[in-house]
Amino acid sequence: MPSKTQIDAIRDNFAKLYNIDVVKLKKDAEKIAASLNKRANSRDIYLRSISPINPIFLVQDLEEFAFSSVPEDKDIRDRLIEQNLETACRLLQTCFAMRREYYETAKLYVDTILKSEEFFFLDYIHQQEVAAGLYELPYQEAKIEFDAAQAAQQKQAQQHQIAVDVFETPIEQVGWGEY
Repeated sequence: MPSKTQIDAIRDNFAKLYNIDVVKLKKDAEKIAASLNKRANSRDIYLRSISPINPIFLVQDLEEFAFSSVPEDKDIRDRLIEQNLETACRLLQTCFAMRREYYETAKLYVDTILKSEEFFFLDYIHQQEVAAGLYELPYQEAKIEFDAAQAAQQKQAQQHQIAVDVFETPIEQVGWGEY
């Protein structure tokens, strides 16, 4: 099992790789923890995003393209309209394939960022729960039950020994009289 410093190093490297602000996530978790003591308001929950990063800003939008920035192509000849249409069709298919690949990669990127932010957020909450001792209660209950079971077993062994002694003692030693 990795140590806390190793886990922190993994978290920091992963956060740097995907541009995740772990400090901001911790602050968000603290805000949520502080707001739990207040009266619940469902509008606050739905208006506020858990993730401090808006996925729209993560991936460049391919639709923002100025056609005026493309210079006129001198190779296009008016008399070769069929060849021009075939070339345009081929280029369009290539563009659609590239766009599909781009959006699939962008989707995976955003999905990875959101899931890792959720993981960091829940991990921070888990660390707070461990620090608060919430996971010690089941151990303490199990230890108390174990100690009680051991004590009951010892008492049962003592009672069994008393019963064995009663049945194995000859009647002459008991001193109850004669039959």
